[in-house]
Amino acid sequence: LERAAEFRGADRRRQADARNALGQNLIDLQRFEEAESQLLAALALYGDLSDARGQADVLGMLATLRMERGEPDAAAVDYRRAIEISRSIGWRHGEAVYQMNLGILLVIQGLLGTALEAFDQSVTTYSAMGNRRGLALVLSNAAWMRHAMLGQDNTAEQDTLQALEIYEEIGDLRGEATCQANLGSIAARRNAIESARSLLRGAVSKATQVEDWWLMGQILREFGASELHAGDPREGLKHASEAERICADTGMPDLALSAKALKGRLLLALGQNEDALRETQQAMDQFRPGIELGYLVPYFHSLALASIGSAELSDQYLELAHNELRSTLADLSEADRRSALRNVPIHRELTETWAARRPLQVVHRMAAIDTPSGRPVRTDDMVAVTWTLAAPGDEAIVDRIGRRRHRLLRLLDEADAQGGAPTIHDLADALEASPATVRRDLAALRDDGHPARTRGTRLD
Repeated sequence: LERAAEFRGADRRRQADARNALGQNLIDLQRFEEAESQLLAALALYGDLSDARGQADVLGMLATLRMERGEPDAAAVDYRRAIEISRSIGWRHGEAVYQMNLGILLVIQGLLGTALEAFDQSVTTYSAMGNRRGLALVLSNAAWMRHAMLGQDNTAEQDTLQALEIYEEIGDLRGEATCQANLGSIAARRNAIESARSLLRGAVSKATQVEDWWLMGQILREFGASELHAGDPREGLKHASEAERICADTGMPDLALSAKALKGRLLLALGQNEDALRETQQAMDQFRPGIELGYLVPYFHSLALASIGSAELSDQYLELAHNELRSTLADLSEADRRSALRNVPIHRELTETWAARRPLQVVHRMAAIDTPSGRPVRTDDMVAVTWTLAAPGDEAIVDRIGRRRHRLLRLLDEADAQGGAPTIHDLADALEASPATVRRDLAALRDDGHPARTRGTRLD
Protein backbone atom coordinates (compact mmCIF):
# COMPACT_ATOMS: atom_id res chain seq x y z
CA LEU A 1 0.00 0.00 0.00
CA GLU A 2 2.83 2.40 0.76
CA ARG A 3 4.35 1.74 -2.67
CA ALA A 4 0.96 2.20 -4.32
CA ALA A 5 0.30 5.44 -2.45
CA GLU A 6 3.68 6.83 -3.49
CA PHE A 7 3.13 5.98 -7.18
CA ARG A 8 2.52 9.11 -9.25
CA GLY A 9 0.77 7.72 -12.31
CA ALA A 10 -2.02 9.24 -14.33
CA ASP A 11 -4.81 7.30 -12.57
CA ARG A 12 -5.77 9.64 -9.72
CA ARG A 13 -8.61 7.41 -8.59
CA ARG A 14 -6.28 4.50 -7.92
CA GLN A 15 -3.96 6.84 -6.08
CA ALA A 16 -6.88 8.07 -3.93
CA ASP A 17 -7.99 4.50 -3.22
CA ALA A 18 -4.45 3.49 -2.27
CA ARG A 19 -4.01 6.42 0.11
CA ASN A 20 -7.42 5.76 1.65
CA ALA A 21 -6.64 2.07 2.20
CA LEU A 22 -3.19 2.88 3.59
CA GLY A 23 -4.66 5.43 5.98
CA GLN A 24 -7.15 2.89 7.31
CA ASN A 25 -4.40 0.33 7.88
CA LEU A 26 -2.24 2.89 9.65
CA ILE A 27 -5.14 3.66 12.01
CA ASP A 28 -5.31 -0.05 12.90
CA LEU A 29 -1.60 0.19 13.73
CA GLN A 30 -2.22 3.34 15.84
CA ARG A 31 0.18 5.30 13.59
CA PHE A 32 -2.16 8.26 13.67
CA GLU A 33 -0.05 11.08 12.22
CA GLU A 34 0.91 9.04 9.18
CA ALA A 35 -2.70 7.90 8.78
CA GLU A 36 -4.00 11.47 8.91
CA SER A 37 -1.57 12.59 6.22
CA GLN A 38 -2.65 9.80 3.86
CA LEU A 39 -6.37 10.30 4.52
CA LEU A 40 -6.23 14.06 3.95
CA ALA A 41 -4.44 13.46 0.65
CA ALA A 42 -7.12 10.91 -0.32
CA LEU A 43 -9.88 13.37 0.64
CA ALA A 44 -8.41 16.03 -1.64
CA LEU A 45 -8.09 13.57 -4.52
CA TYR A 46 -11.69 12.33 -4.13
CA GLY A 47 -12.81 15.97 -4.06
CA ASP A 48 -11.02 16.67 -7.35
CA LEU A 49 -12.73 13.58 -8.79
CA SER A 50 -16.18 14.63 -7.44
CA ASP A 51 -16.35 11.21 -5.76
CA ALA A 52 -18.81 11.83 -2.92
CA ARG A 53 -18.76 8.26 -1.63
CA GLY A 54 -14.96 8.32 -1.45
CA GLN A 55 -15.12 11.60 0.49
CA ALA A 56 -17.64 10.17 2.95
CA ASP A 57 -15.50 7.08 3.46
CA VAL A 58 -12.39 9.15 4.20
CA LEU A 59 -14.26 11.53 6.52
CA GLY A 60 -15.54 8.56 8.49
CA MET A 61 -12.01 7.25 8.93
CA LEU A 62 -10.65 10.69 9.85
CA ALA A 63 -13.36 10.93 12.49
CA THR A 64 -12.40 7.53 13.90
CA LEU A 65 -8.75 8.57 13.99
CA ARG A 66 -9.57 11.81 15.81
CA MET A 67 -11.85 10.05 18.27
CA GLU A 68 -9.14 7.54 19.21
CA ARG A 69 -6.56 10.33 19.41
CA GLY A 70 -8.71 12.27 21.88
CA GLU A 71 -10.10 15.01 19.59
CA PRO A 72 -13.87 14.51 19.99
CA ASP A 73 -15.07 17.87 18.64
CA ALA A 74 -13.16 17.49 15.37
CA ALA A 75 -14.35 13.87 15.11
CA ALA A 76 -18.00 14.93 15.51
CA VAL A 77 -17.66 17.43 12.64
CA ASP A 78 -16.22 14.75 10.36
CA TYR A 79 -18.88 12.16 11.25
CA ARG A 80 -21.70 14.62 10.59
CA ARG A 81 -20.20 15.56 7.21
CA ALA A 82 -19.89 11.86 6.34
CA ILE A 83 -23.53 11.25 7.32
CA GLU A 84 -24.73 14.22 5.27
CA ILE A 85 -22.81 13.14 2.15
CA SER A 86 -23.91 9.49 2.51
CA ARG A 87 -27.54 10.52 2.84
CA SER A 88 -27.32 12.88 -0.16
CA ILE A 89 -26.13 10.06 -2.48
CA GLY A 90 -28.36 7.35 -0.99
CA TRP A 91 -25.51 5.31 0.49
CA ARG A 92 -27.46 3.67 3.31
CA HIS A 93 -24.62 1.53 4.64
CA GLY A 94 -22.31 4.52 5.07
CA GLU A 95 -25.08 6.54 6.68
CA ALA A 96 -25.75 3.77 9.22
CA VAL A 97 -22.08 3.22 10.07
CA TYR A 98 -21.42 6.90 10.69
CA GLN A 99 -24.62 7.31 12.69
CA MET A 100 -23.48 4.48 14.95
CA ASN A 101 -19.94 5.85 15.29
CA LEU A 102 -21.32 9.30 16.02
CA GLY A 103 -23.41 7.72 18.78
CA ILE A 104 -20.26 6.21 20.32
CA LEU A 105 -18.52 9.57 20.13
CA LEU A 106 -21.48 11.36 21.70
CA VAL A 107 -21.34 8.93 24.63
CA ILE A 108 -17.66 9.82 25.11
CA GLN A 109 -18.58 13.52 24.99
CA GLY A 110 -21.35 13.01 27.55
CA LEU A 111 -24.22 13.84 25.16
CA LEU A 112 -26.14 10.73 26.10
CA GLY A 113 -29.63 11.68 24.93
CA THR A 114 -28.32 12.68 21.50
CA ALA A 115 -26.27 9.48 21.42
CA LEU A 116 -29.39 7.39 21.98
CA GLU A 117 -31.06 9.16 19.05
CA ALA A 118 -28.06 8.42 16.82
CA PHE A 119 -28.09 4.75 17.85
CA ASP A 120 -31.84 4.49 17.19
CA GLN A 121 -31.41 6.03 13.73
CA SER A 122 -28.63 3.58 12.96
CA VAL A 123 -30.74 0.61 14.12
CA THR A 124 -33.55 1.75 11.83
CA THR A 125 -31.21 2.08 8.84
CA TYR A 126 -29.46 -1.26 9.39
CA SER A 127 -32.77 -3.06 9.96
CA ALA A 128 -34.19 -1.63 6.73
CA MET A 129 -31.09 -2.85 4.90
CA GLY A 130 -31.23 -6.32 6.48
CA ASN A 131 -27.62 -5.83 7.61
CA ARG A 132 -27.32 -8.08 10.68
CA ARG A 133 -23.66 -7.37 11.36
CA GLY A 134 -24.34 -3.64 11.37
CA LEU A 135 -27.31 -4.19 13.66
CA ALA A 136 -25.09 -6.16 16.05
CA LEU A 137 -22.54 -3.33 16.08
CA VAL A 138 -25.15 -0.79 17.11
CA LEU A 139 -26.80 -3.05 19.69
CA SER A 140 -23.52 -3.92 21.41
CA ASN A 141 -22.30 -0.32 21.57
CA ALA A 142 -25.64 1.07 22.72
CA ALA A 143 -25.82 -1.70 25.33
CA TRP A 144 -22.58 -0.52 26.92
CA MET A 145 -24.01 2.97 27.31
CA ARG A 146 -27.27 1.70 28.74
CA HIS A 147 -25.35 -0.37 31.29
CA ALA A 148 -22.44 1.89 32.21
CA MET A 149 -24.19 5.27 32.04
CA LEU A 150 -27.91 4.67 32.54
CA GLY A 151 -28.04 1.57 34.75
CA GLN A 152 -30.53 -0.14 32.41
CA ASP A 153 -28.89 -3.53 32.86
CA ASN A 154 -31.76 -5.77 31.76
CA THR A 155 -32.16 -3.96 28.43
CA ALA A 156 -28.38 -3.86 27.99
CA GLU A 157 -28.13 -7.61 28.63
CA GLN A 158 -30.87 -8.45 26.12
CA ASP A 159 -29.32 -6.28 23.39
CA THR A 160 -25.84 -7.67 24.08
CA LEU A 161 -27.02 -11.29 23.86
CA GLN A 162 -28.78 -10.55 20.55
CA ALA A 163 -25.61 -8.96 19.19
CA LEU A 164 -23.42 -11.79 20.48
CA GLU A 165 -25.53 -14.38 18.66
CA ILE A 166 -24.95 -12.54 15.38
CA TYR A 167 -21.23 -12.09 16.00
CA GLU A 168 -20.78 -15.80 16.77
CA GLU A 169 -22.62 -16.75 13.57
CA ILE A 170 -20.39 -14.58 11.39
CA GLY A 171 -17.17 -15.22 13.35
CA ASP A 172 -16.49 -11.62 14.42
CA LEU A 173 -14.03 -11.90 17.33
CA ARG A 174 -13.90 -8.15 17.91
CA GLY A 175 -17.66 -8.04 18.30
CA GLU A 176 -17.61 -11.09 20.57
CA ALA A 177 -15.01 -9.38 22.78
CA THR A 178 -17.20 -6.28 23.08
CA CYS A 179 -20.22 -8.36 24.06
CA GLN A 180 -18.31 -10.45 26.59
CA ALA A 181 -16.98 -7.28 28.18
CA ASN A 182 -20.53 -5.89 28.44
CA LEU A 183 -21.84 -9.11 30.00
CA GLY A 184 -18.88 -9.32 32.37
CA SER A 185 -19.45 -5.81 33.65
CA ILE A 186 -23.17 -6.48 34.11
CA ALA A 187 -22.35 -9.68 36.01
CA ALA A 188 -19.93 -7.81 38.28
CA ARG A 189 -22.61 -5.25 39.15
CA ARG A 190 -24.91 -8.14 40.09
CA ASN A 191 -22.14 -9.57 42.31
CA ALA A 192 -21.75 -12.67 40.09
CA ILE A 193 -18.00 -12.25 40.50
CA GLU A 194 -16.64 -15.50 39.05
CA SER A 195 -18.91 -15.25 36.03
CA ALA A 196 -17.76 -11.66 35.53
CA ARG A 197 -14.09 -12.63 35.68
CA SER A 198 -14.57 -15.48 33.22
CA LEU A 199 -16.37 -13.22 30.73
CA LEU A 200 -13.82 -10.42 31.03
CA ARG A 201 -10.88 -12.81 30.62
CA GLY A 202 -12.54 -14.12 27.46
CA ALA A 203 -12.98 -10.56 26.20
CA VAL A 204 -9.30 -9.79 26.82
CA SER A 205 -8.27 -12.93 24.95
CA LYS A 206 -10.36 -12.11 21.88
CA ALA A 207 -9.27 -8.44 21.82
CA THR A 208 -5.66 -9.65 21.94
CA GLN A 209 -6.24 -12.01 19.00
CA VAL A 210 -7.57 -9.21 16.79
CA GLU A 211 -4.97 -6.72 18.13
CA ASP A 212 -7.59 -4.04 18.84
CA TRP A 213 -5.73 -2.03 21.45
CA TRP A 214 -8.41 0.62 21.91
CA LEU A 215 -10.91 -2.11 22.76
CA MET A 216 -8.30 -3.81 24.95
CA GLY A 217 -7.79 -0.61 26.92
CA GLN A 218 -11.55 -0.30 27.45
CA ILE A 219 -11.89 -3.91 28.59
CA LEU A 220 -8.95 -3.78 31.00
CA ARG A 221 -10.21 -0.55 32.53
CA GLU A 222 -13.60 -2.19 33.06
CA PHE A 223 -11.88 -5.29 34.48
CA GLY A 224 -10.05 -3.08 36.99
CA ALA A 225 -13.28 -1.37 38.05
CA SER A 226 -15.01 -4.75 38.39
CA GLU A 227 -12.26 -6.05 40.68
CA LEU A 228 -12.65 -2.94 42.84
CA HIS A 229 -16.35 -3.72 43.13
CA ALA A 230 -15.50 -7.36 43.91
CA GLY A 231 -13.19 -6.32 46.75
CA ASP A 232 -9.90 -7.28 45.09
CA PRO A 233 -8.20 -3.92 44.41
CA ARG A 234 -4.75 -5.50 44.06
CA GLU A 235 -5.88 -7.51 41.04
CA GLY A 236 -7.79 -4.51 39.75
CA LEU A 237 -4.63 -2.41 39.94
CA LYS A 238 -2.86 -4.85 37.60
CA HIS A 239 -5.60 -4.45 34.98
CA ALA A 240 -5.76 -0.66 35.29
CA SER A 241 -1.97 -0.37 35.02
CA GLU A 242 -1.92 -2.54 31.90
CA ALA A 243 -4.74 -0.45 30.39
CA GLU A 244 -2.77 2.73 31.03
CA ARG A 245 0.39 1.25 29.51
CA ILE A 246 -1.37 0.10 26.35
CA CYS A 247 -3.10 3.44 25.89
CA ALA A 248 0.12 5.40 26.44
CA ASP A 249 2.04 3.19 23.99
CA THR A 250 -0.59 3.48 21.27
CA GLY A 251 -1.43 7.18 21.55
CA MET A 252 -4.82 7.14 23.29
CA PRO A 253 -4.42 9.88 25.94
CA ASP A 254 -8.03 10.18 27.09
CA LEU A 255 -8.35 6.48 27.81
CA ALA A 256 -4.93 6.48 29.50
CA LEU A 257 -6.10 9.36 31.70
CA SER A 258 -9.19 7.41 32.74
CA ALA A 259 -7.08 4.34 33.59
CA LYS A 260 -4.65 6.45 35.65
CA ALA A 261 -7.49 7.93 37.71
CA LEU A 262 -8.83 4.42 38.33
CA LYS A 263 -5.35 3.37 39.51
CA GLY A 264 -5.58 6.11 42.12
CA ARG A 265 -8.93 4.81 43.35
CA LEU A 266 -7.58 1.25 43.56
CA LEU A 267 -4.51 2.43 45.51
CA LEU A 268 -6.85 4.16 47.96
CA ALA A 269 -8.64 0.85 48.50
CA LEU A 270 -5.22 -0.67 49.27
CA GLY A 271 -4.52 2.04 51.85
CA GLN A 272 -1.69 3.56 49.80
CA ASN A 273 -2.97 7.11 50.13
CA GLU A 274 0.14 9.04 49.05
CA ASP A 275 0.59 6.87 45.95
CA ALA A 276 -3.11 7.28 45.18
CA LEU A 277 -2.84 11.06 45.41
CA ARG A 278 0.14 11.07 43.05
CA GLU A 279 -1.83 9.12 40.42
CA THR A 280 -4.99 11.21 40.70
CA GLN A 281 -3.01 14.45 40.65
CA GLN A 282 -1.28 13.39 37.45
CA ALA A 283 -4.67 12.53 35.98
CA MET A 284 -6.06 15.92 37.01
CA ASP A 285 -3.08 17.67 35.41
CA GLN A 286 -4.27 16.25 32.06
CA PHE A 287 -8.01 16.53 32.75
CA ARG A 288 -10.37 18.45 30.50
CA PRO A 289 -14.17 18.43 30.33
CA GLY A 290 -15.85 16.30 27.68
CA ILE A 291 -13.96 13.01 27.98
CA GLU A 292 -15.58 9.63 28.57
CA LEU A 293 -16.44 9.12 32.27
CA GLY A 294 -14.55 12.35 32.89
CA TYR A 295 -16.37 13.12 36.14
CA LEU A 296 -14.57 10.18 37.78
CA VAL A 297 -11.18 11.92 37.46
CA PRO A 298 -11.96 14.82 39.86
CA TYR A 299 -14.06 12.49 42.03
CA PHE A 300 -11.22 10.04 42.62
CA HIS A 301 -8.88 12.98 43.20
CA SER A 302 -11.32 14.35 45.78
CA LEU A 303 -11.29 11.02 47.61
CA ALA A 304 -7.48 10.93 47.55
CA LEU A 305 -7.28 14.46 48.97
CA ALA A 306 -9.77 13.59 51.71
CA SER A 307 -7.65 10.55 52.65
CA ILE A 308 -4.73 12.82 53.60
CA GLY A 309 -6.92 15.34 55.45
CA SER A 310 -7.10 18.05 52.78
CA ALA A 311 -10.83 18.59 53.29
CA GLU A 312 -11.27 22.02 51.70
CA LEU A 313 -9.44 21.12 48.50
CA SER A 314 -11.24 17.78 48.42
CA ASP A 315 -14.59 19.59 48.51
CA GLN A 316 -13.56 21.75 45.55
CA TYR A 317 -12.81 18.73 43.39
CA LEU A 318 -15.96 16.98 44.57
CA GLU A 319 -17.96 20.00 43.43
CA LEU A 320 -16.23 19.81 40.03
CA ALA A 321 -16.99 16.07 39.77
CA HIS A 322 -20.64 16.63 40.65
CA ASN A 323 -20.96 19.40 38.07
CA GLU A 324 -19.34 17.19 35.43
CA LEU A 325 -21.76 14.35 36.21
CA ARG A 326 -24.76 16.69 36.01
CA SER A 327 -23.48 18.02 32.69
CA THR A 328 -23.04 14.47 31.37
CA LEU A 329 -26.61 13.52 32.29
CA ALA A 330 -28.20 16.84 31.28
CA ASP A 331 -28.91 15.63 27.73
CA LEU A 332 -31.13 12.77 28.98
CA SER A 333 -34.87 12.65 29.56
CA GLU A 334 -35.93 13.09 33.17
CA ALA A 335 -36.73 9.36 33.50
CA ASP A 336 -33.34 8.30 32.10
CA ARG A 337 -31.55 10.83 34.31
CA ARG A 338 -33.23 9.45 37.42
CA SER A 339 -32.33 5.91 36.32
CA ALA A 340 -28.70 6.91 35.80
CA LEU A 341 -28.41 8.46 39.27
CA ARG A 342 -30.25 5.66 41.05
CA ASN A 343 -29.03 2.52 39.26
CA VAL A 344 -25.37 3.21 38.42
CA PRO A 345 -23.46 2.58 41.67
CA ILE A 346 -20.64 5.06 41.03
CA HIS A 347 -23.16 7.79 40.14
CA ARG A 348 -25.08 7.10 43.33
CA GLU A 349 -21.88 7.06 45.40
CA LEU A 350 -20.65 10.35 43.95
CA THR A 351 -24.02 12.05 44.45
CA GLU A 352 -24.40 10.82 48.02
CA THR A 353 -20.83 11.86 48.88
CA TRP A 354 -21.48 15.32 47.44
CA ALA A 355 -24.79 15.68 49.31
CA ALA A 356 -23.22 14.59 52.60
CA ARG A 357 -20.64 17.37 52.34
CA ARG A 358 -23.08 20.08 51.31
CA PRO A 359 -24.72 22.39 53.83
CA LEU A 360 -28.52 22.35 53.93
CA GLN A 361 -29.60 25.93 53.29
CA VAL A 362 -32.93 27.77 53.08
CA VAL A 363 -33.92 31.35 52.40
CA HIS A 364 -35.99 32.83 55.23
CA ARG A 365 -37.70 36.24 55.21
CA MET A 366 -37.54 38.22 58.43
CA ALA A 367 -37.59 41.78 59.71
CA ALA A 368 -34.52 43.86 58.97
CA ILE A 369 -32.27 44.84 61.88
CA ASP A 370 -33.29 48.51 61.70
CA THR A 371 -37.05 47.89 61.55
CA PRO A 372 -38.59 50.23 64.15
CA SER A 373 -40.73 48.94 66.97
CA GLY A 374 -44.18 50.10 67.94
CA ARG A 375 -45.89 49.22 64.65
CA PRO A 376 -46.59 46.06 62.61
CA VAL A 377 -43.78 44.86 60.37
CA ARG A 378 -44.49 45.85 56.75
CA THR A 379 -43.51 43.97 53.61
CA ASP A 380 -40.84 46.52 52.77
CA ASP A 381 -39.31 45.96 56.23
CA MET A 382 -38.44 42.37 55.39
CA VAL A 383 -35.11 41.01 54.15
CA ALA A 384 -34.23 37.59 52.72
CA VAL A 385 -31.63 35.74 54.79
CA THR A 386 -29.91 32.54 53.68
CA TRP A 387 -29.70 30.21 56.66
CA THR A 388 -27.54 27.10 56.93
CA LEU A 389 -29.77 24.62 58.73
CA ALA A 390 -27.19 21.83 58.70
CA ALA A 391 -23.53 21.53 57.70
CA PRO A 392 -21.28 18.46 57.38
CA GLY A 393 -19.33 19.34 60.53
CA ASP A 394 -22.44 19.43 62.71
CA GLU A 395 -22.50 15.68 63.21
CA ALA A 396 -19.02 15.80 64.73
CA ILE A 397 -20.63 17.38 67.82
CA VAL A 398 -21.80 14.29 69.67
CA ASP A 399 -23.86 16.01 72.37
CA ARG A 400 -27.36 16.67 71.03
CA ILE A 401 -27.92 19.89 72.99
CA GLY A 402 -24.45 21.20 72.16
CA ARG A 403 -25.08 20.47 68.47
CA ARG A 404 -28.41 22.35 68.52
CA ARG A 405 -26.82 25.37 70.22
CA HIS A 406 -23.99 25.34 67.70
CA ARG A 407 -26.57 25.48 64.91
CA LEU A 408 -28.53 28.22 66.72
CA LEU A 409 -25.44 30.39 67.04
CA ARG A 410 -24.73 29.93 63.32
CA LEU A 411 -28.29 31.01 62.44
CA LEU A 412 -27.92 34.14 64.57
CA ASP A 413 -24.54 35.01 63.04
CA GLU A 414 -25.81 34.51 59.48
CA ALA A 415 -28.89 36.65 60.13
CA ASP A 416 -26.78 39.42 61.65
CA ALA A 417 -24.31 39.35 58.74
CA GLN A 418 -27.20 39.70 56.24
CA GLY A 419 -29.05 42.43 58.12
CA GLY A 420 -31.85 40.32 59.56
CA ALA A 421 -33.35 40.14 63.03
CA PRO A 422 -35.01 36.74 63.62
CA THR A 423 -37.74 36.19 66.16
CA ILE A 424 -37.83 33.33 68.64
CA HIS A 425 -40.41 31.64 66.42
CA ASP A 426 -38.22 32.06 63.31
CA LEU A 427 -35.42 30.24 65.10
CA ALA A 428 -37.71 27.57 66.54
CA ASP A 429 -39.09 26.75 63.09
CA ALA A 430 -35.61 26.53 61.60
CA LEU A 431 -34.32 24.24 64.35
CA GLU A 432 -37.56 22.22 64.59
CA ALA A 433 -37.58 22.92 68.31
CA SER A 434 -40.10 24.56 70.65
CA PRO A 435 -39.90 28.30 71.44
CA ALA A 436 -39.25 27.39 75.09
CA THR A 437 -36.25 25.27 74.09
CA VAL A 438 -34.88 28.11 71.95
CA ARG A 439 -35.26 30.56 74.86
CA ARG A 440 -33.26 28.24 77.14
CA ASP A 441 -30.57 27.81 74.48
CA LEU A 442 -30.35 31.57 73.94
CA ALA A 443 -29.93 32.11 77.67
CA ALA A 444 -27.14 29.53 77.74
CA LEU A 445 -25.37 31.19 74.83
CA ARG A 446 -25.58 34.58 76.53
CA ASP A 447 -24.17 33.11 79.73
CA ASP A 448 -21.22 31.93 77.63
CA GLY A 449 -20.65 35.48 76.40
CA HIS A 450 -22.41 35.39 73.02
CA PRO A 451 -24.72 38.36 72.21
CA ALA A 452 -27.40 35.98 70.85
CA ARG A 453 -29.68 38.83 69.83
CA THR A 454 -33.16 38.24 68.42
CA ARG A 455 -35.76 40.77 67.27
CA GLY A 456 -37.20 40.93 70.75
CA THR A 457 -33.86 41.60 72.46
CA ARG A 458 -32.92 44.20 69.85
CA LEU A 459 -36.17 46.08 70.49
CA ASP A 460 -35.57 45.93 74.24
